Amino acid sequence: MGMRSKLAVEWSAEAIAKNGGSFWTFTLPKALDLNEQMRIWTKFSERITKLNAKTGQEQFSGLKVMEWHPGQDGEGSHGVHWHVVCPTSYKISVILPIWLACGGGRIGVYRIVPDEVYKSIAAKLARRGETPKTIMPTSKVGYVAKYLSRKKQPPCFRLHRVRVWSVIGKAARAAATRVKDIQCKSTWGDSWAFVARTVEGFSNKGWWWRVEAVRRWHTSSNFVEWIIGTNCHHFRREDTIPF
Repeated sequence: MGMRSKLAVEWSAEAIAKNGGSFWTFTLPKALDLNEQMRIWTKFSERITKLNAKTGQEQFSGLKVMEWHPGQDGEGSHGVHWHVVCPTSYKISVILPIWLACGGGRIGVYRIVPDEVYKSIAAKLARRGETPKTIMPTSKVGYVAKYLSRKKQPPCFRLHRVRVWSVIGKAARAAATRVKDIQCKSTWGDSWAFVARTVEGFSNKGWWWRVEAVRRWHTSSNFVEWIIGTNCHHFRREDTIPF
């Protein structure tokens, strides 16, 4: 998963939980076929949406990130976990029965509180020799971005082009950061943008031709002469000096 996606997830999680909220983990009782696991979540989403519409309750909303739970030594796998960072709290007495009816397993819930509140609660518990177990500071919710790492994802995610994260519900979507809104600046990126504006027909050239053109501009290696001399030539990969 690209850097922009990881940043979008991290920033979205922090923005959604800025004023507190809840952190949910939905698990399965056992590992199932990937398509079946995805159907369970889809069924849950449909049922919770219908319930909200029927009762007039606030729509279940948040940043959803998938995690593969491999177990230890290939045993004890529960398949997919879904982590959801929500901007508000929901009754687990309402959510859990629906999740179980759809084929889900256990649910874990943390209350998200501002950092100052968390520190105050943690200090009081520390005096009794205890640690916070059901609350989480806002600054920690961005850690869900680590699940976007390739090392955290099984090959089947990439094979089936699974959408590892998404934003659900209007409340969360309003606070989320979109990938297309993030621009990464670098000297190579600036060089690419300049060559794309300068060389006519740049976007119609082959990939390795474009890489070589930008490399020559980036390193001042006879850029103009090379463009003129190879204007109609498309490099094969083995002919090109990659960046």
